[in-house]
Amino acid sequence: MNSSLEQLQASDEINLFELFSNLWKNKITILLVSFLCGCLAFGFLLLKPEKYSGEFVLREPTGRQVAAYAPLNDGIKASYAEVLQNEKQDGEVTVQFEITTDGLFTEMVRELQDFEEFEAALKQYNSEYRDMSDEEFFEARSGLISNISIVPATELDPNARISFEWGNKNQLLDIFVMALLKAEENVNIGQLRMVSDLADNIERRALNERANLDSNLDSVEEAVDLATAGRLLFLKEQASIARELGLAENSLTNSYQENLFATVLDDGTILRDRPETLFLRGFKSLEKEIYLIETRVGDEKYLQNSEFLNAKRKILVLKNDVTVKSFRSSIKGSPFASGAKIFNIRKEAISVTKARSDSLILALSLMLGFFGSCVYVLMRDAFQRYTANEAA
Repeated sequence: MNSSLEQLQASDEINLFELFSNLWKNKITILLVSFLCGCLAFGFLLLKPEKYSGEFVLREPTGRQVAAYAPLNDGIKASYAEVLQNEKQDGEVTVQFEITTDGLFTEMVRELQDFEEFEAALKQYNSEYRDMSDEEFFEARSGLISNISIVPATELDPNARISFEWGNKNQLLDIFVMALLKAEENVNIGQLRMVSDLADNIERRALNERANLDSNLDSVEEAVDLATAGRLLFLKEQASIARELGLAENSLTNSYQENLFATVLDDGTILRDRPETLFLRGFKSLEKEIYLIETRVGDEKYLQNSEFLNAKRKILVLKNDVTVKSFRSSIKGSPFASGAKIFNIRKEAISVTKARSDSLILALSLMLGFFGSCVYVLMRDAFQRYTANEAA
């Protein structure tokens, strides 16, 4: 038993020794194969164009930056609350639109995700792409997009990361910055258009309300004119009767007169008049009332009508309302109108590294050549011994 174990151990030691011995005997082959793999890798690196990778970390604007939009937000909330609000609680107005750090950040990421800014920057910077037809550029677009990576913000990382690969470091920086600035410009333009459209909608709403009030006012005036015409006709008839009877002065008792006059409404409509007795007021009183009614001019004709007064009051409020003008002024003075720099885009903020590691590729190639040649040598030696044993 012990003798068998010793023989087995000796056999193992001999096999291990033979393994290293075979490798050492074939060291020239191993070195040549390793060297050849290294040369192939080196040639590959020389022939393959070098690439650089640039990364820009997109962060939300700071509170100080967004503070510049406070007048615009105040204008939206204060001047247009009636249109934009969807609910009121404890006097607070909840609006559907507001300039926020998160909103600007989200819009910037959305602008970059369509890759249009990179396409425009590439066409502007590189004449080769600029001279392409739309069909040719569409085919080249897939290659361009493959060089762009956009990683949105997550709970672990609140920043978005935009990466761009290109063969020339300086060109990469120029194209990258150009694309980022174009996206930022589009955010400004989009937000400016949004608030401008908002102001247009509010102004249009006010104009429509004014038109409705004017139309309602015309209807009220027509109704009052008809009632007044009826009233004048009735008064002239009663005055004619009083003059025919020789009744110049009022012949009505105070109590009867109070009951009679209480029937006249604001619009001139008579509810409880007594046509058969109104002439008792005397033609002097009746003709005086006729004179006063007929000599009324302009709005004097309608001042006793409550609907007319309400419509006039609302029109006056709209006429003197300066909220639209103030809001447009705040829009013109906002950072959007001046093309604000929101995201601190500059070349220094872009980290550039080589897209590949030449030393790593060479090291892996040498290791692959070394281990591959070792396996080849050992398998060749094993095969030779096997054929020798078979022949014996």
